[in-house]
Amino acid sequence: MPEAGLTFDLCDREDAPNIRSGGGSFAPFNCAQGKHRNTAHQKTQCAVQLALVTSRYLNSMLTEAQIKALMAVHRLGQLWSWHRIWRDSIHPTILINNTLVLRFYTCEASSLTFQKEVALYHRLQRETDLPLPRVLVFDTSQTILPYDVLILKNPPGMIALDVWRQLDPAAQWHVSHDLGQALAALHSVACAGYGGLNVQTGTLGVATDWQLYLLDKTAQVMVELWQYAALPLPLLEAAEEYILHSYLPSTPPAVVVHGDYGLHNALIMRHDATWNLSGLLNFEWALAADPEYEFATGLLVEPDEVNPLASPFLLGYRQRRRLVSGWEQRSLVYRLIYHLTLCNVICQSYQSDPRMLAYHRGMIIDILEAGR
Repeated sequence: MPEAGLTFDLCDREDAPNIRSGGGSFAPFNCAQGKHRNTAHQKTQCAVQLALVTSRYLNSMLTEAQIKALMAVHRLGQLWSWHRIWRDSIHPTILINNTLVLRFYTCEASSLTFQKEVALYHRLQRETDLPLPRVLVFDTSQTILPYDVLILKNPPGMIALDVWRQLDPAAQWHVSHDLGQALAALHSVACAGYGGLNVQTGTLGVATDWQLYLLDKTAQVMVELWQYAALPLPLLEAAEEYILHSYLPSTPPAVVVHGDYGLHNALIMRHDATWNLSGLLNFEWALAADPEYEFATGLLVEPDEVNPLASPFLLGYRQRRRLVSGWEQRSLVYRLIYHLTLCNVICQSYQSDPRMLAYHRGMIIDILEAGR
């Protein structure tokens, strides 16, 4: 753990330590306490930067003719309109005719991600009453686009985040309560193991020990972060020590965890004078896990604009499922692992963008300080 009063400078510095450089000097810079505290505005800037990167990425690989060809092959009607959905997703996402969602990615692992989502949507639609996207096309032929393609039909409604500030307090309370109940319903779906898709069974769960699974994944992430020189070595060492000295259960309940739950992945509709949840979207980060791993993203606890109101959310959740008090402190280690993982994603997919890295680096420091 870092010594008392020790912090890590997030400022861009020409003399900042570089793990790849010679000399072996990795001493952290001192800075004032609280100088780099994170805000929802910082995360918004991070999302904007991501959108700029992915827009350049998207424009170079997709044409209207290709979309029309996909529509024709799969008998989805004529193409009237299409545009990029500006969400912080790794997979480029296109809205077609304001009703269909097309996703693809130029990564071999995307096929497994899409297989997982398709299998999960089908299972959840059988076993729950959650409002979910309907799978129309999962095209792995790579004949029109040289990538696997997933086309979904979303439930009706508006993205909750887009209209959140226009809702009155009573509507925000009701939507937050609905979201809590929906998450409890999701967490009631049990899995046989932990982790992502088991290709042999077609269900979530590839490991029998949650602690070993998570530590193995985290060790891989930290090695890659060291290779990318994405974080100062002392910060990586402090994170490693924190994780190894934290309690991680070996066999908690294995349930479906969304992995990116919040207002940005929720649809809402107005019925008479009441706003209700009408859809849950984007299960690309879903896995079988300890239910408290859902809070790794900072759900309810970090200054994030995608978070619903905590009090009605927890009330709704606890009406359907038990959540033991103290989850905020227990989730610190999960939040630390999550932000380390996103630093690695930024290095792999967004050319180690410094603004994006700075946000998650700051969260890592905050978590280490909170856990002292």
